[in-house]
Amino acid sequence: TTLSALEAQFPVLARPSAAASGYGMSKPKLQQVDCFLRATRHCLRQSTEIGRVVDVGCGLGALTRELAISLGVPCLGLDRDPEKVRSAERLAENVGSQVSFAVCDIQRPGALRDVLRPSDLVVGLHPCGSLGEDLIRAVATSEAALLMVSCCIMGRPWAPVPFPRPPCSQLGQELALSM
Repeated sequence: TTLSALEAQFPVLARPSAAASGYGMSKPKLQQVDCFLRATRHCLRQSTEIGRVVDVGCGLGALTRELAISLGVPCLGLDRDPEKVRSAERLAENVGSQVSFAVCDIQRPGALRDVLRPSDLVVGLHPCGSLGEDLIRAVATSEAALLMVSCCIMGRPWAPVPFPRPPCSQLGQELALSM
């Protein structure tokens, strides 16, 4: 399949627009955020039931802020690092009440149970290490929807990934797959 054929099938991801404002992001990161914004916008158009976007592993909140500004829906950024959450709050002071941040470590069992609502769209852009698997497991026990662009298969020291990696999905477990 050629690139143009793929772009025709998925026009929402075809080319970056000028929607993302930057916040000092590198050009590749800015393009990733912009494409993710458009994919999220596409999801919102497909469902009238999404009332809030929850960005897990938000770091300094660049994606969370962009989602709130570009989509006009309430956005909650979650990160396990209190200092990053404080910095994200400071950086979002001019964004308005559509964006908020909270400390949440989803690796703690049940951490998202009281946070997620059935109308949430949970997003994750490059969740590193085991965060992607943890995110899938946490959202699977809720009624929320999930949009995630996974990270590379490399683990990070703060989130070690066993090798070989056990499957996260029920089908992967039934087939005894691993990476």
